[in-house]
Amino acid sequence: VKPVSLALLTLLSLEKTTPLLHQSAHASAPVMLMPKMKQMDPEEVAFDQYYKREDERVKAQMAERQRNMREIEARDGKEARIAYERAWDRERKAESDAKVQGLDILKRSLLDQGICPFVDPEGFRQITKYETGMDLADFEGTQANMEKINQEKYPEQSQATKKKNHRFIIQCKVQDLKRRGMDPLQYFEDNQRETTQILEMFPKSAAELANQFRSNLEQYGQIVPPKDGEEPLPPLATVETETAAAVAAPSKKDIKAEKAAAKTKAQEEKAAA
Repeated sequence: VKPVSLALLTLLSLEKTTPLLHQSAHASAPVMLMPKMKQMDPEEVAFDQYYKREDERVKAQMAERQRNMREIEARDGKEARIAYERAWDRERKAESDAKVQGLDILKRSLLDQGICPFVDPEGFRQITKYETGMDLADFEGTQANMEKINQEKYPEQSQATKKKNHRFIIQCKVQDLKRRGMDPLQYFEDNQRETTQILEMFPKSAAELANQFRSNLEQYGQIVPPKDGEEPLPPLATVETETAAAVAAPSKKDIKAEKAAAKTKAQEEKAAA
């Protein structure tokens, strides 16, 4: 029998006293977990698509402007090109001003309905639609789309139903602010945290506060009873009557009419230049 080398004896000894040493020699390679694919938020997808379309529209518009400027200058001279530039700028400004005015009207109309344009998801949907022409309710998986489905199939589960009293509280606050000579739009823009707290109230608490505000408005003309020595405001007939009399939101037809008027005005100024 040939003598066993010291190295082999050492290895055999280690295998007997350290079982893991033997197992590791036959262990399989570590399993690498595949990273999970990040799911895109449906609203992000919708806005990404919109911004791409808008970027293409603006680029095409500017390319047309530059092309027209070159053609006009080549045909009619530098002064004619400058007049075209100025008229173009006035037309764009008129359109922008009309849109800003329409947005202000829409926000105030939403508040009259108890829908805060700053924190209420329905307010966000309507503002987005006005500014971009894109209705988030049409994009599957968005919060607005779920609300649309609920309103059509499960109305009791819709926010329109669940937040009815919460939105009525906001309606009451809007009427109270108006009667005090304050700007509701500015108030709700500055107090978004307070509005969020209203929308997050428990249903029972919201119903109780809504009834309290209604009663106070119809009795004292304000949402809280007047303090000692404070002159109460004239009582309100009903909150619904005041809301119905509020300015309606601008329709697509109204907005198009505003833009058409702005365009006509700019064309007249261009012709007079």
